[in-house]
Amino acid sequence: VYALQTTQIAAIGNNISALTGEQMGALKTDQVAALSTTQAQYLTAAQIAFIGTTGIRALSTDKINQLTTATVAALSLDQIGALATVADKAFTTSQVPALTADQLLTLGSSISLLSTGQLNVMTTDQIASLDADQISALGTDRIRGLTTDKIAALTSVQIPGLTTTQLRAMNAAQIGNLTTDQIARFGIDQVMSLDTEQLGGLNTDQIAALSTDQVSNLTTLQVSLLSTAQLQGFETTDLRAMTTDQIASLSSRVSALNTDQITALSTLQIAALSTAQFTSLTTEQIASLSAEQESAITTDQISNMTTEQIRALTEDLIRLLSTQQAAALTGTQVAALSDDQSGWMSADNTAVLAPPAA
Repeated sequence: VYALQTTQIAAIGNNISALTGEQMGALKTDQVAALSTTQAQYLTAAQIAFIGTTGIRALSTDKINQLTTATVAALSLDQIGALATVADKAFTTSQVPALTADQLLTLGSSISLLSTGQLNVMTTDQIASLDADQISALGTDRIRGLTTDKIAALTSVQIPGLTTTQLRAMNAAQIGNLTTDQIARFGIDQVMSLDTEQLGGLNTDQIAALSTDQVSNLTTLQVSLLSTAQLQGFETTDLRAMTTDQIASLSSRVSALNTDQITALSTLQIAALSTAQFTSLTTEQIASLSAEQESAITTDQISNMTTEQIRALTEDLIRLLSTQQAAALTGTQVAALSDDQSGWMSADNTAVLAPPAA
């Protein structure tokens, strides 16, 4: 075989598959290079192993394109490494799904050479087999081009490896298809990098999956853009982790919080509510305030309460009013108190009440 001319090698035609592995291994580089694209289709997995890295380099990419998927899967890691710099040209979209996890890892950062078309024909298991450095190497265009099922296949190790630039390149549909486990793996920088469209793409389950550290590091702009449904998706511990600036950025949408969420707010958060926010609270929210929260209500908040909110004050809340809070009630508010509420006032508080407005 070693003595065959290149023309004779070509003349063997489809019978190339009859050569033993040892015979294939004996071929010189120019003989391997002389194989036609048609002959490449007939190379077996056993034969390809014998031509080594020198032989695989001798095959042009259009010939490698003709290898069967079984033969592609049989390429040694050294052979894959030899093709890494031409991976985009060497493997067709029919061949890419045949690459093993070890072969993909051997491509290293050259994985970035693959087109979005090639990446999207990978199985989700193949995507999951890439290491964090390879995910980072994909850049923004490749990440943006991945289908949602491929994005959802990213592992808990790969997610933290996404750069903030890559994350910002993802569209709302991709973000919306991230699993709750993936969302929970976001680093603080990644969470803070989400733009308005991406943040708006988060569903309530994803919002609930955010950790207290992630929530407390959302920017005030991000918090201000959350929808009512998203706000209601926050767990009580996450809301309590919000800074007073974040709470302030909710503006009047604080009224969208359910009573469990309201009662979870800390005294600092209650005191930090602007008068406009406090007056936006529903009567159900007012009635749900705890004794600890009631003590944090400022005199400005008290004096700006609507008459409906005043009438929503429970017996416990009325009895817990400090003399300073009672003195802050306006005449209109005092006039709005029911007979029962007036009766729940302590003598000291009654003494400091403003005269009821006519």
